[in-house]
Amino acid sequence: MTSIRNVSIGSMPFIIEEEAYQLLDNYLFQIGNRLPFSEKSEILEDVENRLAEIFSSRINSTVRVISLKLANEAIAIIGSAEEFGESQSGGSTINNQNPNRNGSWCGFYRSTTDKVFGGVCGGLALYLQIDPKALRIVLVILTVVTASILLWIYLAAWLIVPDDTKKLNRI
Repeated sequence: MTSIRNVSIGSMPFIIEEEAYQLLDNYLFQIGNRLPFSEKSEILEDVENRLAEIFSSRINSTVRVISLKLANEAIAIIGSAEEFGESQSGGSTINNQNPNRNGSWCGFYRSTTDKVFGGVCGGLALYLQIDPKALRIVLVILTVVTASILLWIYLAAWLIVPDDTKKLNRI
């Protein structure tokens, strides 16, 4: 089973697989990091419009589902993010690859697609780029060792951290 989302790319509605969304979101973020601030929004808009053209020409007009394969093909047509120049941020590549980096006070969201209870471990695993099952096992072990203190922290995070449906679809 594949998770999907509804997005607007270049003012055109599409349905996109979760993996393809993360790939394109990361791609646009990397391009944005390589552009001068004064030209960033205009060039990113042009890239989005070109992506929309490519997707419109290659998928069925009634069901606009963008697969990971199609997203990779579109990136190959437009060119890699490195072709847009050197990174302006000077940050590490690990931070540039994190798909959940904006919109929240720390870039961390509760996951609505990978959740067991509240999505806190799924969202934290995505943010830290680690396996969510491993994080859940560590959380359970540490909760037992710390006499349930982490359970209260988990519950607080469940209440405080926004879920990823509140994240803006910027692509």
